[in-house]
Amino acid sequence: MSDPGMSDPGMSDPGMSDPGFAAIVLAAGEGSRLKSAHPKVLHGLAGQPLVRHVIDAVQTLGPLATVVVIGQGMDAVARAVAPCPTAIQSPPQGTADAVRAARTGLAMNQSPEARRRLPQDDACVRFGGIANHR
Repeated sequence: MSDPGMSDPGMSDPGMSDPGFAAIVLAAGEGSRLKSAHPKVLHGLAGQPLVRHVIDAVQTLGPLATVVVIGQGMDAVARAVAPCPTAIQSPPQGTADAVRAARTGLAMNQSPEARRRLPQDDACVRFGGIANHR
């Protein structure tokens, strides 16, 4: 991670354009440590599921595309994040596997033109059960 006080030479070049980024929200976990019948991302905070707070925060950053990674059979989570597209991670095998599933989901949910604009390596990954609420 770069130091905010340091300048990035590529960012100061007026000939360089910012290609943007894709946002990936990880929401495939079952939240079993909560001992709840509901996935952790569906627990409420200020009248909304946690995952909605995360999606709303990510959208303020202006991603070119956003995808929410969910587990198999998590229809309630898919409904809670709609109209945001989802990608299914089955079986859940960790964060790196979820990002792999997200890349597939991003490609499937975009038009050919949008796919050409999506960056191959730049992504903002957020955990769907961790909301920054003010």
